[in-house]
Amino acid sequence: MTETLPEGMFRYSSVCNFTDTILHLKNALLSEGFRLFATYDHSQAAKEVGLKLSPNVVLVFGNPLVGTEFMMESATLAIDLPSKLLIRENSDKTVDVFFHCLSHLCQYHKLSSLMSKASAFDERIIALIQYCIN
Repeated sequence: MTETLPEGMFRYSSVCNFTDTILHLKNALLSEGFRLFATYDHSQAAKEVGLKLSPNVVLVFGNPLVGTEFMMESATLAIDLPSKLLIRENSDKTVDVFFHCLSHLCQYHKLSSLMSKASAFDERIIALIQYCIN
């Protein structure tokens, strides 16, 4: 079954296992100067309430020097920032990384003035993801 993704969201398949994929992404984000704001382990939260969810972690990251400029232009964009990566282990043990592009979020929030900066950010994150998963 092929999963249809929301507009502006992309999936990348990792050659690494779930734990290593997360570790590689965290290290790469930090080495690129991003702040790791939070790590949400949805599968652990599900386990705590007696439910089972395949390994599923969200990394919340950003750079206040960049994000603040965007939020100053569109206050509502703050609901979608900082940026996030979803790392999910599938039933066949393959691992996928999902990213919702900042350029799409800018379109959604009607923020065209910073679209070129958003696209540059997206390219940087996509390159980082591809480096980490191959």
